[in-house]
Amino acid sequence: MTERIDYAQEITRRYGYVRRARGCYLYTARGRRILDMYLEGGRAILGWRGGRSQLTLKNLLDRGLGGTFETPELKQLEKAIRALAPQHSVIRWYQNEDKTRNACARYLDLWIDDLPLVENEVIRNRLLLLQHDAILQANGICIWRPWIEDAWYHIDEESRNSLQELNWCSPEITVIPIPFPSAGEYFAVAFSVDKGEKIAPSDPIPAAVAGAMARACNDLHAEIPKRWERDWQQYDRIIGGYWQRRGPYLIPEIPKEHYGDFFLHCLDRGILISPVFSAPSIIPVGADSTALNPLAK
Repeated sequence: MTERIDYAQEITRRYGYVRRARGCYLYTARGRRILDMYLEGGRAILGWRGGRSQLTLKNLLDRGLGGTFETPELKQLEKAIRALAPQHSVIRWYQNEDKTRNACARYLDLWIDDLPLVENEVIRNRLLLLQHDAILQANGICIWRPWIEDAWYHIDEESRNSLQELNWCSPEITVIPIPFPSAGEYFAVAFSVDKGEKIAPSDPIPAAVAGAMARACNDLHAEIPKRWERDWQQYDRIIGGYWQRRGPYLIPEIPKEHYGDFFLHCLDRGILISPVFSAPSIIPVGADSTALNPLAK
């Protein structure tokens, strides 16, 4: 199978165009409702139209702030990201994964080709065991994911030790996918120490987008304390045969060579899972306990 399945094409082929997205569901032209467990790789972690970020974007665009001006929204974005990574002092943001990897490698004096962005060590454990990828075990900047810290305290000591041995994660950097999918694949990077010119400047960003991103980060920060490990446990009876769960994140138990077939199997039952084997599917915030029942059948 290919590394990434063209999930948009697969949805359209089965159910027609997506006409609307709300909460954790996609609604198509042929009247099908699809449970979204991909959520743009976690950038829509609070659901489509979740929080007030879209309203913020509309209000700022109504004021004409579509250009890359110096506005208070840039400071608001920096403050909102710092709230998610309070242990770090310097905040930057970059337009895509390549620029993020470049910035991290420059800061750490590492070769770019050996520095992938990987899932947080709690998530990556199962994947490392499956892939036996020596480069990922030796180098990698972990992607921060909400609710993983609570999941860490609910795994056994042996698993924690294996995570520490399997994966290296720099304490100097935290990489955060900005939870605002309308802006594309922006990453925030929080650096622990100001190393001057070794920290690449942030990419330009329209003021209205910066304000919407800040609102999205603030909404996520406010939502994190409202959910705990027990909120995800109600799904274990269904997902146990398919995934290993860490918080809301699901690591596939399906062999990699069969993952494409499993993806299509889920989509045929109205469930969109991650189209990438190495990226976790997500139990959506707001999904009821029966949402995954089609898999049980």
